[in-house]
Amino acid sequence: MAGGWLFSKVTFNIFPPSKDSNGLSVSMTFPDGATISQAEKLADQVNGVVSATVGTQFKEAAYYSTGTSRSARLRVILVPYTKRNISAPQISANLQKALEDKVTDVQVKVGQEDVGPPAAAFSVEIQTDDPGKAYALAKDIADYLQKAQLKRPSGKPAKITSTTIGSRGTIARDNGKKYVRVMAEFDGTDTSTLVTLAQDSIKKEFNASKLASYGLGKDTLKFDIGQESENQNSFKTLAIAFPILLVVIYLLLAVQFRSLLQPALIFMAIPFSLFGITLGLYLTHNAFSFFAMLGFFALLGLSIKNTILLTDYAN
Repeated sequence: MAGGWLFSKVTFNIFPPSKDSNGLSVSMTFPDGATISQAEKLADQVNGVVSATVGTQFKEAAYYSTGTSRSARLRVILVPYTKRNISAPQISANLQKALEDKVTDVQVKVGQEDVGPPAAAFSVEIQTDDPGKAYALAKDIADYLQKAQLKRPSGKPAKITSTTIGSRGTIARDNGKKYVRVMAEFDGTDTSTLVTLAQDSIKKEFNASKLASYGLGKDTLKFDIGQESENQNSFKTLAIAFPILLVVIYLLLAVQFRSLLQPALIFMAIPFSLFGITLGLYLTHNAFSFFAMLGFFALLGLSIKNTILLTDYAN
């Protein structure tokens, strides 16, 4: 029971961000209909705030040809963390607040650059050839996400900080199907938990009957969560393999000990392993991740091995 309670308090993120890094990513979304020159002026305002806020921790920055009249992404390189007394997540939080206060015409999301691809915004694609219906639904989804009350398993609320609807001047297609995209940004870094909460909430609110009221079919909505989709599929494979592995171990032990009771007694070590790993993650403020699960499997193997030796000695 204690292990289960602690597990509900630990955040879940398949590949959590590192504690510190030497880079930040500043993603900008300009107002719909903005021209290139207007976007450049807004980007210059962001550049000024970045320079003033990061200060002596700043090393260099570049856009690397990522800017358009709709969006841009600035990569900020910090001085090495070994020479800083402030972490990249702290700098990111300070910069986010400064940009929200001083640059009001641009939607800005500041994040820490980490290993692997950058985290993608949560997005919903509305696939239909009727732009009027698509944008009507997109607006309602965006409004719903801004007001949605999402709650993590630990009870801590999750908030969507901003939503963006794809430009009317751009026709986007996926496998030949036209779609309008609604993107959302979260206030936290536990991506796996947040995208799951948002996806489940939208599916519940915009069910088949509600989509029919827009004149759209039940398969209209498609979720695009980028790399996180592959991460979740990989994690599901581990989750499916785990109980199968336990059954195989139990059968082998039953054959070895010629008993159905003794393997069950050996498996009593599993709850204690779960309690130990969740307690460690909770005290160190780390998420239950892919790497933590691998560690759990290793700890589980050691616990079962020791219990097997004790049971064999007792016999």
